[in-house]
Amino acid sequence: MPRHPFRLSGKTRILGVEMSEQGAALVRSASNKNTPRIIDADFCTWREEEERSRALSRKVRELGAHRTPVVSTLSPQTYQLLQIQAPNVKDSEMRMAVGWQIKDLIDYPLQDTVIDYFPAPDSPGLGKMVYVVAAEMRAVREQADLLQSARLKIQSIDIAELALRNIVFQQENSDAGLALLHMEQETGLILIFKNKTLYVARRLRSGLSHLLQSGSAEPENSEILESEEQEGAAFESVLLDLQRTLDYFESNFRAPPVGNLFLAPQLGDIPELQSHLQNNLDLSVRLLDIAQLLGEDLSYAEQGRCLLALGSALRSGEG
Repeated sequence: MPRHPFRLSGKTRILGVEMSEQGAALVRSASNKNTPRIIDADFCTWREEEERSRALSRKVRELGAHRTPVVSTLSPQTYQLLQIQAPNVKDSEMRMAVGWQIKDLIDYPLQDTVIDYFPAPDSPGLGKMVYVVAAEMRAVREQADLLQSARLKIQSIDIAELALRNIVFQQENSDAGLALLHMEQETGLILIFKNKTLYVARRLRSGLSHLLQSGSAEPENSEILESEEQEGAAFESVLLDLQRTLDYFESNFRAPPVGNLFLAPQLGDIPELQSHLQNNLDLSVRLLDIAQLLGEDLSYAEQGRCLLALGSALRSGEG
């Protein structure tokens, strides 16, 4: 199993935390022989910057989770994930080596960046590969400061791709290859996994708000045609990105076609998208069923709000 970025320690109980402008989702798990089960899930809201740590600390005490190690997930907007050839250096020198290798590929100066890495699948013709996480130092520090000011013990700060991996593996075996489409408000991710390994991670420039706007119901009669055209263009853009990503996976890794595509639960509010993808892709398209994992009757939006916190809570104690 790949180790997780910015790891600090490991224990059997984990509190997964995902923070946003509106609040924080919290999901707590307990592991028995490396098999995690969800204990509870909740959401903490806040209104002002200065009350965030107090609100978070209060909610954690309500859950009785104040001594549980925390795994928090960075927003994809605060880091880049790059796949590069592994430098031929000692393990002790790897972080510095990959940092110098990507310094011209990242959006911020190297001295203002937190660097970590984990194994990537070998690429034919290129040999040993690694994923490099380049996170904005300010964002990592702000997240850590908030958690520590809420008197929480940080176990690790993770990334969305690995948190989502943990959820996918609760759904189905990935030996044959499977894909996931995840949407946040302004961005999206297409991920492909095989043999419990992240093979492909592709960022999308549009997100849930674009799809919801395109698929908004009941336009005026004069706007029906324009609305349908916008919806079709948004769906076609997602379809094209998916087709390109699936084709790249098959050709670059000489792999058989992916058989299953999972959609993040918040996309359940846009059933037309699932139908469009199912009709135009030669694979099975279905929603992630995380309500079953959480043991709650949650709306699609509520499931989406807890998604990365759940993935963090499901991380293996192996690293």
